[in-house]
Amino acid sequence: MRTRGLLIPLMMTLLLAGCGGERDAKAFEDWRQSLNGAGEISLSAEIVWQQPDECAEYAGEITRRGGQTSVTVTAPESIRGVTF
Repeated sequence: MRTRGLLIPLMMTLLLAGCGGERDAKAFEDWRQSLNGAGEISLSAEIVWQQPDECAEYAGEITRRGGQTSVTVTAPESIRGVTF
């Protein structure tokens, strides 16, 4: 009896969680399409690479302008300014 009592709320939760997925997908697609018309898009990222015996940190900027995308390394100083 207790299992049945838990099963119904669980099923309702799963059903409600599935609702709205189409709406979210449409919102994401609308956002993605709006980026296509943007004159410039840029973002910055920091990446930490870790191994048990070593660690490295990198930073960069990604820019999309006029249909062209470029990535520029901003850290570490030894490779700063490398663009591809």
